[in-house]
Amino acid sequence: MKKFIKTYLKNRPPFYSFIRPKELELLSRYMPYKNPILDFGCGDGFFAKTLLENEKIDVGTDINEKIKNEAKKSGVYKKVVFYDGKKLPLTNNRFSSVLSNCVLEHVDDLEPTLKDINRVMKKGGKFYTTVMCYDQQMGGLFNRR
Repeated sequence: MKKFIKTYLKNRPPFYSFIRPKELELLSRYMPYKNPILDFGCGDGFFAKTLLENEKIDVGTDINEKIKNEAKKSGVYKKVVFYDGKKLPLTNNRFSSVLSNCVLEHVDDLEPTLKDINRVMKKGGKFYTTVMCYDQQMGGLFNRR
């Protein structure tokens, strides 16, 4: 986890170094991911680049056009596509692994989104996600798998 903390402290605003390294550590437990890989809600690609250490990811997708363009420039993805929030512009049964870091808590209508992610996953594919949430008993934010 030290490596992840150093990477975030060096390259991102300090507040990211509190939570992103833990998310990276959690998701790194399941490596290597089986190809082809979809990064759902890819952002600018920095998180995936840090997690997979510059391995090319098959497809990244994001709902923000500006950030999607940054992901294209990052060189992390073989292909980056715009997601309109309704339907992924991808073929059925394509991905063996889907990654999604701190995205689902921003989705207004979760059920159709999860169904569409399932549609693009191969039979037996795996969906790896972290979700930021507030736990009243814990009194704060933390990740769940």
